[in-house]
Amino acid sequence: MNKFTIVGIGAFIGGAVLLGFQTISTLMQTEGGPLMHPKSGWKQMALVDIFNAKSFDWIDSLSWQTLQHVANYIVTMPLFLLLFVIGALAFVLNAFFGK
Repeated sequence: MNKFTIVGIGAFIGGAVLLGFQTISTLMQTEGGPLMHPKSGWKQMALVDIFNAKSFDWIDSLSWQTLQHVANYIVTMPLFLLLFVIGALAFVLNAFFGK
């Protein structure tokens, strides 16, 4: 197995486990907590929820506006979706650079 394959499988498994735990916690929750969406009860976990918000202050100092928007989108998108995208990207890289 190639390194890209291992990273892809790990990212997909991590995304699936995170999605499963978020689904289970949503089904078990009766009242909204601090990270719960008021209507759906779905818990959105992103990179800004895991790391300190001060860790991402460097994004505002980027000189290119489009790059700022892309970086803000990446750090605020749901973490399970980010893991699935990383896994898919690793599989595509494996198709081109794998032996």
